[in-house]
Amino acid sequence: MDDSNPYFSFDPSKCIVCSRCVRACEEVQGTFALTIDGRGFDSKVSAGQNDPFMDSECVSCGACVQACPTSTLMEKSVIDAGQPEHSVVTTCAYCGVGCSFKAEMKGDQLVRMVPYKGGDANHGHSCVKGRFAFGYATHKDRIKEPMIRDSINDPWKVVSWEEAIEFSATKLKDTQPDMAGKASVVSPPHAAPTRKPIWCRS
Repeated sequence: MDDSNPYFSFDPSKCIVCSRCVRACEEVQGTFALTIDGRGFDSKVSAGQNDPFMDSECVSCGACVQACPTSTLMEKSVIDAGQPEHSVVTTCAYCGVGCSFKAEMKGDQLVRMVPYKGGDANHGHSCVKGRFAFGYATHKDRIKEPMIRDSINDPWKVVSWEEAIEFSATKLKDTQPDMAGKASVVSPPHAAPTRKPIWCRS
């Protein structure tokens, strides 16, 4: 049993050596971290040079876990919480790419995120953050209401969505005369992992 990866476990006693995980690693992810070691009845799935997953070239994308038909590769969140009961199609909150996921739930508990094959941005593929790092969704420090402040020295103030949108529109409109040849960038990658407000930089 290989439990070296923080997101999934590998139990070779369940493996039927179907090679689906190897093909997913090669053809979907392009990492080539997995291989079939040995021949005939001695064949087995191996990470790198028979290394633990964390010592191999594995990038923890989860493509092999999703391809595995026998639970040889299994998300630790599913091992802990049990199989999900229903799913909701959603968009990953980590960056601006807009990858689609099926958020698989058990009651109101999020058990795992599975890349949605119908997603135009990712077509069933994901990175390690989108696939496994969904703990921010239920973190105690997660910001759930819109907040505004006039200057960097002022405290944040919780407001309604309407007030937040109106505040943002007014501030952007006020900068228009000075914005010739410039652009504004909103940066969600910094907001989701740190659970801090999104900064708008001009």
